[in-house]
This record gives sequence, structure tokens and C-alpha cells, in this order.
Amino acid sequence: MKFAAASLIVLAGIASTASAAYVLVDDFEASASGSVNGQNSWVADTNVGNTLYAVVTDPTDGTNQVLQLGNPGSDKKARKPLGVANAIADGTTGTLFFRVNFQKSGTTLNANFGLTHNDSPAGTGDFTIQLPLDNNGKLKAKDGGSTVDLANGSATANVLGVWYNLWVVVNHSTDAYRVFVQSDGDADLAVQTELFSTSDPLGFRANPGINSIDNLFIQSSQGFVYWDDFYVDNTGMNLANPTIAIPEPASMALLGLGGLMMIRRRR
Repeated sequence: MKFAAASLIVLAGIASTASAAYVLVDDFEASASGSVNGQNSWVADTNVGNTLYAVVTDPTDGTNQVLQLGNPGSDKKARKPLGVANAIADGTTGTLFFRVNFQKSGTTLNANFGLTHNDSPAGTGDFTIQLPLDNNGKLKAKDGGSTVDLANGSATANVLGVWYNLWVVVNHSTDAYRVFVQSDGDADLAVQTELFSTSDPLGFRANPGINSIDNLFIQSSQGFVYWDDFYVDNTGMNLANPTIAIPEPASMALLGLGGLMMIRRRR
């Protein structure tokens, strides 16, 4: 049991370190309800009702705030800088984590989200990494300029109305990326799974050259899509979930000692 307790402490330390490497970009908890434009460095298209890109209550959790795409009807954009310290520089690898929940408007869903190196993106051609949603609510990817399916066997991210955790691992040395997905609401993706295309590795859409990848970017026209908990780790590949609190090693050590004391008493 001593070895088991020690192993538990070591594993907790590894997980805690991985989560700590993430930097919060936005979780919308400090934002006011309504248009996200101008809040926490977001630059977003607006409309009269401030419903295009709006901070709203999570449709699945009344205590949480999220970013909503409110079925604009035509292409509308939103962008947020990661900040110089959090950008993924040329020659490095980084990881973007976020959560997404997508719903149709009638039979239509058309949304694109990802990352760009362009500080003033004009359209989808400016995505460095682009993840589209098709009319069936299926997550896809851009490999260069081609739209490709993402799957792992029969598993695809296509369940409407549930939250998906996404990890996008960005290799700015090879200009390629990988996509990992997990969802408690999708039985096929209940555990973290890498989704592949027939053209792996997935290549960047727009070539950043030596420029850093330094902006979240969304361009969408149809449907209701929700995003939350954007995090970035520009130090490497990181498949930890930064939204899950991991006990610090010191706390785990106390738990382990407590467990050993209980075992001794039972003896």
C-alpha cells in the first residue's frame, strides 16, 4: 500500500503540473451579459439585439456563463487575441483547449472556429486552423483548403446539445495539427479520443510563415453554438483538462498518509 500511495502522489503531481501549464484565455464568468464585443479584448460583430456573439447563461447550467452564437443568418465574425505571452510561436508546439456545444436552427448549422495568425481576419480564408460544423452538426476540419471528416472508427463528434471538450494540438514547426475530443454526453467519445481524417496530418489552412498564431477566431452564419473555457498552453502538447481541479501533491500526500494510518488501525 505504501507503493500505491506513493504512485498516487506522483500521478497527482504530474496531472497538477500539466493543468498548471494552461493559461485561461476566457471563461466569461467576469463578463456582463450581452454582446461580447469590447469585453476582455473580444472584437465581434454586433446587431441591434446584441445576440450575434453574446455572453449568456449556459443552457445546461444556470450557474455558468458562456459565449453564444445567436443564429445571425449571414457570416459574422468574432476574434480574441491570445496575448504575446500566450501565442504559439514559429518553431514551437502548443495546445488550445475549449468546450463547445452546438445546436441547429431548424435544419441549418454553419459555424467555423479555430485559430489565426491574422490580427484582422476578413473571412474563413484567414483561419490558420479551422474546425467547421456541417448542417448535420458534425465536427469537421480543414486540411489546407479542403474540408475533411474527423472520426475514429465509428466515433464522430455529432451529438447536438451536449458539451464537448476539445484539444487542438498545434505544431508550428511542421504547420500541422491534431484534434482530440471527449464528452460525457456522447457515449462514443466518453473517453478522450483523437479524431483522424483520411488525409492526416491535418495541415494549416492559411500559411502563417514565421508569424505567431495569436488569435481565437470564429466565423459563423447559422445555428446556435456555445463556447466556454478557452485555455492555451504554448509550451507543448497538453491533453490535461484544465477545467478539472487536481489536488496538489501535498494534499494527496496527506490523503495517502491518512489511508496508511487507517490500514494500520485495521491491522
